[in-house]
Amino acid sequence: MSVVSVGRELLAVSRRINLDPLAVTSAGTVLVNVAHFDVARRPERLLALASSKRGRLFVGVELSAAESRDAVERLRAGHAEAVAYIVGEQQKPSRGSKR
Repeated sequence: MSVVSVGRELLAVSRRINLDPLAVTSAGTVLVNVAHFDVARRPERLLALASSKRGRLFVGVELSAAESRDAVERLRAGHAEAVAYIVGEQQKPSRGSKR
């Protein structure tokens, strides 16, 4: 890891850059990877480029395979709970209707 000075803060960054072209947030926002812009692929340069672009800045850290599996399992449980709640609300008889 190296350390990059950003204003009055120090950020530790990896020297390995993920080159996946796009990412999608859980809110449905699509992000483009700044590593695909025509700049040197040094973390310091990529962060500077990302900071200079319009839009909100997202800096992420790639999860390990085990962390990804854990996250997916937790999300599945959350999705099941959310769907159960929505279906339950929709199946409630509306006022005045008889089932």
